[in-house]
Formats: sequence, C-alpha cells, structure tokens
Amino acid sequence: MKIRTRLTLQFIFICAGIFALALLFIFNQFRQYVENDFFAHLESKGRMTAEMMLRHESELKPIEIQHTSNINKLPSIGNVSIFNDQFQCVFTLNTSARLVNVSHLANIDDDMPYRFNIDKFQAVGFTISANSGRKYFVVTEDIPDFSKLITLRNILFLSFLLIIAAVAAGGWFYAGQAMQPVLRIVNEVDNILPTDLSRRLEKDNNRDELSHLVTTFNSLLDRIEHAFKMQRSFISNVSHELKNPLATMDAQLQLVRNKTRSTQEYDNVLSSLHEDVQDLTETADKLLQLAKIHSGNTKIEFTKVRLDELIYQSRETVLKTNSNYHINIEFKDLPEDEDDLCVYGNEPLLRTALINLLDNSCKFSDDNKSIVMLDCNAKNQIEIKDKGKGIRTEDIPYIFEPFFRGTQNGHKKGSGIGLSLVKSILQLHDITISVKSIAEVGATFSLSFPKPEFLHDASQPVVLINGMEKNSDTTSFSKTKKGLKLFLFVFIAAIGGFACTNTEQKYSTPDKQAFELSQDWNKMLLELVQYSNGYRPPVSARMYAYVGLAAWEAGLPALKDAQSLTYIFNDLNLPVWKGTQPFVAPTALNAVYEKLAYDFFPHTTPEMKEKIQKLAEKWRKNLLRKYHAAAILESENYGIAIANIVFQWSAKDSIGHQAYLYNYHPDYQPLPYKGAWQPDSFNAMPALLPYWGRAKTFVTAVNDMSSLPPITFSEENNSLFFAQAMEVYTASKPMTEKKRQIAEFWSDDHPRITFCPASRWIAIANQILDIQKPDLSTTLETYLKLGFALNDAAVKTWHEKYYFNMMRPDTYIQKYIDTTWQPLHETPPFPAYPSGHAAFGGAATTILDAILDFKAPFTDRSHENTEIFNEKPRTYYSFKEMAEENALSRLYIGVHYRMDCEEGLRIGYLIGKKIANLKVSNNHAKIVEKRI
Repeated sequence: MKIRTRLTLQFIFICAGIFALALLFIFNQFRQYVENDFFAHLESKGRMTAEMMLRHESELKPIEIQHTSNINKLPSIGNVSIFNDQFQCVFTLNTSARLVNVSHLANIDDDMPYRFNIDKFQAVGFTISANSGRKYFVVTEDIPDFSKLITLRNILFLSFLLIIAAVAAGGWFYAGQAMQPVLRIVNEVDNILPTDLSRRLEKDNNRDELSHLVTTFNSLLDRIEHAFKMQRSFISNVSHELKNPLATMDAQLQLVRNKTRSTQEYDNVLSSLHEDVQDLTETADKLLQLAKIHSGNTKIEFTKVRLDELIYQSRETVLKTNSNYHINIEFKDLPEDEDDLCVYGNEPLLRTALINLLDNSCKFSDDNKSIVMLDCNAKNQIEIKDKGKGIRTEDIPYIFEPFFRGTQNGHKKGSGIGLSLVKSILQLHDITISVKSIAEVGATFSLSFPKPEFLHDASQPVVLINGMEKNSDTTSFSKTKKGLKLFLFVFIAAIGGFACTNTEQKYSTPDKQAFELSQDWNKMLLELVQYSNGYRPPVSARMYAYVGLAAWEAGLPALKDAQSLTYIFNDLNLPVWKGTQPFVAPTALNAVYEKLAYDFFPHTTPEMKEKIQKLAEKWRKNLLRKYHAAAILESENYGIAIANIVFQWSAKDSIGHQAYLYNYHPDYQPLPYKGAWQPDSFNAMPALLPYWGRAKTFVTAVNDMSSLPPITFSEENNSLFFAQAMEVYTASKPMTEKKRQIAEFWSDDHPRITFCPASRWIAIANQILDIQKPDLSTTLETYLKLGFALNDAAVKTWHEKYYFNMMRPDTYIQKYIDTTWQPLHETPPFPAYPSGHAAFGGAATTILDAILDFKAPFTDRSHENTEIFNEKPRTYYSFKEMAEENALSRLYIGVHYRMDCEEGLRIGYLIGKKIANLKVSNNHAKIVEKRI
C-alpha cells in the first residue's frame, strides 16, 4: 500500500472515530429528549383523563378487569387506569387489558412520576388528589413512537457518510501535500538513465528523514555508476579480445600466401582460417547485438509483422549460409483473415531470434533437419523441433545464459551467446518461450506470441531501460480496453438473455396467459370501482363475488379436478363446454371480464369505457396470434354465455341489483332511542344502504352466526361504554405519527381518490399473486372465494349495523367529553357497530392465508405512486397482523370504538373460514382445513 493511501486511511479512521462519537452523543441526547417528551405526553394524557373522571368521583367504583385470551381481541394500543388508595381499579380505558402489578403502584411517589415497563409498553405512574382529598394512582401506558429517532438515525448516518467522503477527499489532498517532497525525489529518480549515471538528487537544507534518504540514494547511485562502468569495460574488452584473433588470422593468411605451397595446402589453410574468422565475426556480432538491446539509450519501434513471412525469410537466410541444412515449414489452422497472422514487433530483431533458433535446431539435429510449425488456433505459436540427442534436464535452466554451453553437445561449434540473445529479444516483445526435450529424440522450442490488441501501439516508440522497461501507458490502456470489451460483451449478453427469457415467458402457455389476463382485468375492476359513482364497499364486494364466480365457471374446462359451484346454487343453470375446437381459457375469461365490466358499470365514465375496450382488444389481438380463429370464436361465445347467465342471475337480488344508483336512502329514519345513530344533520347525509342486510349472500347467510351485542350504551363516566369512547378520544391526544400513518394507510373512504375498503383486499391479492404466480386454478379460486367472503361480510356487517344502530364515537365524544373534538376524517353515514373495515380484513386475510399460504414478509403497495393518495408502503409478516392493523386504523381515525373493530374482525374470521372450506375441487378442501 502506498504511503499516501495509508496516511489517508489513517486520517479517515481518526476523523470517523471522532465524528461517530459526536453523532452517538447527539443521538443519545435526542433519544433522551424524545423519551422525556413521550413520558410528558403520557402524563398529560393521564392527568387529563383523571381530572375528567374525578369530577364525578362519587360514581367511581371498583371494577373487574376482564382477563381474556379471545383471539379476536385486538392488541392494546395504550391505556389509562385509575386506582384508589386501596390499589383497586376504579377506571380503565380498556377492560380487557392486563392489570397493573401492585408492586408498581406501591413504587409511585407523591413527589415525582414513576416510569416503568409493562411488556412492550412504557408506562408512567403518578398520584392525584380529588376534591375530597382522597389520593388516587394514575397509570398511563403506550407504545413509544420512535419514528423521529429512526428519521434522525437515518439523517445522521447519511451525514456520517457524506462527511467521511469529504474527509477522505481532504485526507487525500493533505497526504498528497505531505508526500510532495517524496514525489520530487521520485521524479528526479525517473530522469536518471543508465546512459547518464552522473546525475544526482538535489539536497535541501532541511535536516529531516528525507534529506537522509537523498544522501543514501546518491551513495547508491555512486555504486551503480561504478558497476555500469565495469560492465561497459567488460564489453569493450570482449570486443577487443575478439578483434585481436581476427587480426592474427589475417596476418597468417598473408604469410601463408607469400610462400609457395601446394594447392591443396593453400585450400586447407585458407578454409580453416576463413571458418575461424566467420565464427569470431559471428560471436562479435552477437555480442554487439546483445549489448545494443541492453543499452538504455535504444529506441525500438514496433510495426505489424506477418509470422508466415517472418518464418520464410528466416529459413532463407539460414539456408544461404548452410546449404546442407533442411528446414520444413508446417501450418496448422490458418485463419481466413490475413490480419490474424500478424503481430506487433520489431521485424529485424524477431528475424535475428528466429534465425538463431533455426540454426541451432539444424546444427544439433543428427540429419541437419528442423521442423517449424505455425499454430494459429487459440494464439499464434511457433514450434521449432530438432532430431538430435536432446538437452539434459539439468542444463535447461541455464541454456539462455551468456557463454553457457551444455556438456552433451559441447563438441558442436558455437559462441554460447545465441540463446541469450534470443531470450533478450523475446522478453522485449512479451513473447513466451518454453523448452521440451526428450533424450535421443530431440528438443522443441515453443514461442507463444501475445494477441495484437494486447501489444503496444505500433505508432508509439518503446524506450528500453536495461532491456526491460517498456511503455506502461500503452499497456495499461490495452488492459483497460480489454476489460471494457469484456464488460460490454457480458452486459450485452445479459440484456439479450434477459430479453430472450422474457420473450419465452410472456404468452408461453394458455395457463400463463390466463393468469396475466386475470391480473389485468382485476386491476381494471379496481379502477372502475374508483372512478364509477355508487360503488361503495358493499356494492363493490357484491360485484367481485359475481365476477369471480363467472370467471371460475368460464375457466372450468381448463381446470384439473375442479367442479362447478352450481351444486350449491340450485337456481343457477350454466352451460357445459361442448365445443368442437380446443378450449382456449384466456379467450373465455377475456369475454367474461369484458361483458361483466360493461354490465356492472354501465354508468361509468367514457374514459373508463374506452379503457375496457382497449384492454379487451389488446388481449384479443394477442390471442389471435397464438390460436386458431375457430377455437377463439367458440371459447369467446362460451365465455359470453356464462357472463350473461351470471349477470341475469345477479339481477334476481332486488336489494343489490343496480344499488350503485341508490346508495343513500333519505327516507330511512332509525328509532330515536338513547345512544342510537342518527343521520348527520350538519352534513345532511342520509343513511348509506340501510337495507343491505337483506342482500344475497353466497355461502354464509345472515342468520348462520350470532353476533355478540355491543357494550350497553351509558352516559356514566364509570361505564364501560364511556371507557370505549375515552380510548378513541385519548388516542388522538396527541396522535403519534405512527398511528396517523396507520390511520391514513388503511383509509380507503375517498371516492375517485382511492378504491373502496373492500376493493383494497383485491389490490392486495393482486400483489401477492403477482409475486407467487400460481397456476390458473389457484388464481381463479382466490378471486372467487375472496369475492364471496367480501360480499358475505358486507351483508352480515350491514345487517348488524342497522340492527344495533350504535352511535358513532364523534357524536358521543362531542356530547359527553369534548365538544370541540373532531375525528381525523369525516365519519361515514351509517351506524358504528360492527366495523365493516375489520370484517373485510378478517374475511379476506383468512381466504388469502388458506389458499395462498403466504409466509414471506409482504409489503403492501396499493397506494404507491398514486397522484393524490400516496401513503408510504408498509410491510407485514402475517395476514393476521394486516387484519389487526386494518381494524385498529378505524379507532385511530376516530370513527369506531374498539368493540366495533373486534366484533367486525370476529365476524370476518368466521365468514372467511367457512368460505375457505368451500369445496371447489376433489382434494383442495382437505388441504384448506389443515391450513386454517
């Protein structure tokens, strides 16, 4: 690791540690502030409730806490309890909550509030004195809302990352400034070349470690300069020693020629001397070439070189001087493109290396023959084989060293410099050479050339220092280019693979097409509910039930082991598929959804009617590309027939048929008894669907289950009913951000802004189905049973609402607790008990849990990216958690008591369980029973 990098990292770690400690201190201080503020609000809520209750101290009597494990009881959202001086509970908002331990009450001090924990709740206890002088203990508990802490944590974490990034940049700059003297030394060292070793580093006047380093390095340069002088002297001496013998032999020739000798003697002497002269000259040339390559002042330019031409030229040169040599050239996998035979290099040097290898190969072959093979397959490779005695294994590591001669072939003439020269030239070109030798068979020299794109640009000269240093910028660029090409290839291949995968999956099978079609149409139904007048929760639930039934029956010919539901609807006579063509399930379903969309929403906007037409046409065109027109026509007619019969059957329900035209009944007047709900005179909104309890149900009749009566109405401050209203009131004093988010998240009571509360569960089912992508049978069964459950829950809850006719919380609170209080949203125009939201949630989650068996965490994105109603998605870990939060949201929003939510949830669970067990196939009912 470079010093600059190490200094930067050390600087980052030090600053990060200091900053982290500072942020932890800030976070801890804010956490204490949030906790103190939370407990202050708890105490304020408790004092407000206690002061209100103690105005009627004489009415406060000890009450019994209901310990129950009923699964339909909603979790506590906080509580306020008042105890007398005998530790007897005289008031509590939630009578089903667990009793505060007496030991906690005993620890409450008269002078200071006492804080403690009760399970997941934080509680504060304090004493308060009534007008009578009697002391009471007040305990207020709630789940703390740490959303502000989470927000602060996220902000601090982001700030930490940004500041550390700034510190890293500053540290890098600071380290660079600190290392500036070192860089100066490095630059000076880079400018020192072997041709001029007399240069030295400049010394500064500082007496620091860097000055000592400069002195030491200059001493090293002195020693290196001396070594280079010795090397040059050696080369000079060697050259001189070679030239002296040449001069001697030349003189000998002259002497011999001056004396008369026989012709044969002249020829013998001359031949011998001439051969010696050639050997010495060759040795001198090789030494000069070797010295030239290793010289630091040599610039060698690379050009494009064709390997086949290089081999032929080298062979021709060898054969000119050695007529008894034989060199055979072979080619393997010649490319079609001539450029694939080219490499970048210096042609004269490469030819010198190849000539030396060919000469050695022929020289050491018993028959003076050599075989050269050029392999152009994966990479250009040249193999040179001889048929000699081979090279001893122990000699192979040394054959490329200057003046080394193997003992096995020592009788052969040679200087011992050729292979050293070859090795230097090949290293210069990044060419790999390997040697294989087999005794009495021969040796093989293999040259592997790098691919052209990985070599140096031919236009860039390469400066050699000691025969090793090359243009590193070009090499780095080549490697970067290679990495970029590889990345682009992988990226394009990945995109292509993804596109191919999507193409194969989309519209690949009728089952897949039918699933996607059902998803599209159910999303369309959500839009129709949102933008069509009159589609309030019960009306929407009824529509989903009939559409789900028609879709199930239309897809029946394609479903394995499935059965028609006409066995439970005696007056529903549906046709049986008897087509002459293969059944196309997507076509039948498309016809059903299109026909019923028009039938159930004849009054919708022109824009929505156009959307219906476009969706139907889109699927019709897609299916015509896959199936025969005759099969599509028969399946479409079958779907239309199913849709017509189901819609005509739905018209027999006089209460529900076309109810979207008359949601409100101004003539309805409930009995004026105490605690009864009355239409809001201020908003002049008449009752919504007061006779819906007589509408048609599919599986569970209104009288199939008994409803639990609500808590008896009472105006008394110590009554259970008053406690129910006080819980709604105190939940908003103040309302935490988390509770407000939950209230808004489940509030689907805004026509044209959102779909209705019943439709919300269709939206949730769409999301889960899109994740699981089950088969067509499971998909249609989900929509079928979900529609039945929503419809039957709506009929049952609306029947009970107008039977019990319970006053809404806002009316009670404004009359008996706080005249200025307002709920978070406008109260719906129908009685409170039981909650329709809770019933829909209980019934729908039971169906989804039974059929889909979804276990993974689920994030509900029903309102994500909507133009107006855009609540942040929330994540749940069970359907039960979703149902309970949906029910409690009505208490947070201020339109339902706890008892409304709990009874609605209980009704929904019972209806959902019964419909989940509805037999639609030969084996599914048993599976559902095990899951529930």
